[in-house]
Amino acid sequence: MCSDYNERRYWIRRIEQMRKEMEQAEEVKKKSGTATPAKPAEAETGVAEHQPVPA
Repeated sequence: MCSDYNERRYWIRRIEQMRKEMEQAEEVKKKSGTATPAKPAEAETGVAEHQPVPA
């Protein structure tokens, strides 16, 4: 009976540890996702917008 109790305690601690590791990994993932710089403006492709011609 004592070994069952110790085994249960071990698995409870192990599951808690795994849960904490998963939460930390998610936090790192969220931080890395928000820390990416904004997409740079697109370079001009050589096609200029048409300007109205004065009459």
